[in-house]
This record gives sequence, C-alpha cells and structure tokens, in this order.
Amino acid sequence: SRRLLIVADNALRIYTYQDAVDLLVDYLGGNAEAAATRDVRKAVLEAYDELCGEKRWSHLSRSHYLQTELPETGTLAYDAGTNLFTIDADTFPTWAAGATLSVGDLRCRITTRNSSTTLTPHESTTPADDIATGTTFTIYTDVITLPENFISLVKPLDESNSSANCHYVTPDEWAYYSRYDQSQGSPVAWTIMADPIYLGRQAVHLWPAPDTKRTIGFLGRFYPRRLKYSGYRTAERVGTVSLSGNTITGSSTTFTSDMVGAIIRISENGTDYPDGEGGNSPYEYQRIITAYSSTTSLTFGGDAITASGRRYCISDPIDLDRPVIDAFWRGCERKVAHKKGTAEQDRAEGTYASALAKALALDSKFPSAKMSCWDTRNTGAQWVQGEDED
Repeated sequence: SRRLLIVADNALRIYTYQDAVDLLVDYLGGNAEAAATRDVRKAVLEAYDELCGEKRWSHLSRSHYLQTELPETGTLAYDAGTNLFTIDADTFPTWAAGATLSVGDLRCRITTRNSSTTLTPHESTTPADDIATGTTFTIYTDVITLPENFISLVKPLDESNSSANCHYVTPDEWAYYSRYDQSQGSPVAWTIMADPIYLGRQAVHLWPAPDTKRTIGFLGRFYPRRLKYSGYRTAERVGTVSLSGNTITGSSTTFTSDMVGAIIRISENGTDYPDGEGGNSPYEYQRIITAYSSTTSLTFGGDAITASGRRYCISDPIDLDRPVIDAFWRGCERKVAHKKGTAEQDRAEGTYASALAKALALDSKFPSAKMSCWDTRNTGAQWVQGEDED
C-alpha cells in the first residue's frame, strides 16, 4: 500500500524521485531525455529500499494501532467436499476474513467470507472430515496482518488495559500456548511471524485471544511510501495545468487517485518542464497532492496559487530525514557504479560508507552527552563550580 503524506504545507525542500533520477543521469554523463531509463530507476529503488531497511533510522519510527474484534459464537456445519463452513443461524461477522475460527480442538484461519453464511478456511488449516450441524464455534482476531511497509516493532500495548504485561515470545512458544490453551482475555504474549494468508506480509500473533474489542498500539518502523512516480513518464507530465486557490485543473492530463500524497511541481511557464532547485528550469511552486477528483482535477495543500497554462511534473517524495539524504544520493551512485568498472565501484563504495557513517552520527535526536551543567542523567554526579563542563 502507498502510505499517504497528507500535509498542509508548501512541501518546501522536499526531495523527490525525480531529483534522484536527475542525479544519476548527471552521474552517468547523460541528459534529461535519458532520465527514465530502466537502469536508473532500478538503481534509485534499490538504494532507497536498502538504506531504509538496513539501519534503525529514527525518522522511520511511527505509532501504529491494531484493532481486534469482539469474539462471536454460534453453531455451524462443515462440508469437507466443498471446503465450506456454513452457519446454522444468523450470519458470520463482516470481519471474518483473516480471523481465527475455533471449533472444538480445531483452529482454522479463514481466508474468505464467501457470503454472510459461508466461510472458506486456509488450506493449511482445512478440517479433514465433515463437521455436523449444531457444532459450537467461536470466531476471533488473534492474528492481525501488519501493513505492507512494516519493518519491525517494539512491545505492543493493550490500550484497553495499560497494566497488562504483554511480552514477546518465540513463534514456537506462541504456537504451543495457542494450541493447548484456547482461553480468551487481555493478551499477555505476542510474536511476529509470516501472515498465514497474505503472501509476503507479516502479522502480530496474540495470546490469549482478545476477549473484547481492543486497540493494540505499538511503536514500529515502517518503510516510507514506495516510489512510483519519477516525474518523467507521460502520465506524470502530460498536458498543462491551471491553479486557482488549492485546486489544480488539468488540460489533457491523466491524473489518478494513486497520485494523492505525491509531489507536484509547477513550472514558471507553459513551455519548460520543472526541474529541482538545482536544475536548468527550477520549479516555481512545489506542493503535496491531498485529494483526487478526476483525471483533470486535483487538490493540493499549502498556500493558494493562481496560475494558468503551466507545465508540471508529479513525483513521489523521498521520505528521509535531512541528515540521511546525502547517504541516499551516494547509495544511488553506488548502485549504478557497478556498471562503470572496478575503479568507479570502489570509489562509490567508499563515498557511500563515509556518507552512511555521517548520517548515523547525525541521526540521534537526543544527544547522549550532558545537556547542561546540572544534567546528571549520564554521569550520576553533580557539577562542581569551576569544573570544566567539557
């Protein structure tokens, strides 16, 4: 999924995918017409993913909340021939897909809510035999899929019960607890494993199964919004735009809803496409797209603009803290340097390592050293008058 950056500012000094492409075009001795080449775009994407994933950058930490559901009970039957659970009366909850269905000693993860009265279990938890009508079941959410851009998390906190001590257990321990103790209550143990349904996704597994509708909060690290729009493809710059207030009206444009959260750059005229600040045709305005109305209408945040018949380009933001940006640029160069020979590759590796070390040193938002002469957090000792604070 594309995490949205809906911010009501002018997006000043935000770098974009376009800037990274331009950097590599210059590095390779090319020109703007070559900016959309596959190798250049691939290098940018690889450098971005690598930099964001390999270090614990403070900028990538986000508060995140998971919602469990109130467990429901009833009676059902299961047909092994059709691989369907059918409820005897009432209906299955709308959130059944992805939930856990407990029937006797069986625990089945539901993949599909086919209708209000039938469910399909995941193939790995499919019952081997029919289950007779009138068999009691409970359905609940003890496995919660994490966002696609998830990297890691710190200890979850049950917002409904702040005194609960929810601790990490290994996947083996969670499997044992959940298999042999199917009680419900405030979760006291959690682990992370691959989601049993959604390919390539991770999930938080809780024990015991939540007995009420609960909000589980945690501090996690997440990859930034993925880079899709480079600013050079036809759909990202076709036609011209006019602006009135915070509305963009396009002429021959092909805007899409997926552009919400991207950056739009507006040129100074109707002839030149806008570059970054260091380009030959730097943009006059840069804004974050906040809403989509149609292929010819968008809304942006920040100060209002009045302009007509302008060239534009749309590109995704580089969502990195400023001290890390230089390491990202050097990482992009490092990726393409492999195509230029050993000497260039060795040089690029060295400059990247240096930029990465500097970024790591600057990433701390709270210095570990004493903040003042009265700060005893690190030394445990009081300052003595006349002592050198250094």
